[in-house]
Amino acid sequence: MKLEVGEFYLNAAGDIVKIDSYIKGVYPFKTKNNYSYKANGRYNDNETELDLIAHIPKELHYDIIKRINTYYAYSGIRDAINTNYKHIKDKSFQ
Repeated sequence: MKLEVGEFYLNAAGDIVKIDSYIKGVYPFKTKNNYSYKANGRYNDNETELDLIAHIPKELHYDIIKRINTYYAYSGIRDAINTNYKHIKDKSFQ
């Protein structure tokens, strides 16, 4: 995976991270929260939940935001999503 400024990534904890700047060094890629990453997406030398594991294309990121807004704006959609999640979750434990 190649990190780029302005792009979004998924970390091992499931959070979305945006790379905001590049400053030459061992951990050159920075976020607004002052997290620093190596070029390979590692937060440090040990595996952590902060490690970046996947690139999220901007188009997908903004579509996710749109879906989240819809989830909170429309109770019928929220109920349908919650019901679907419950069924998926219940099946995964069988």
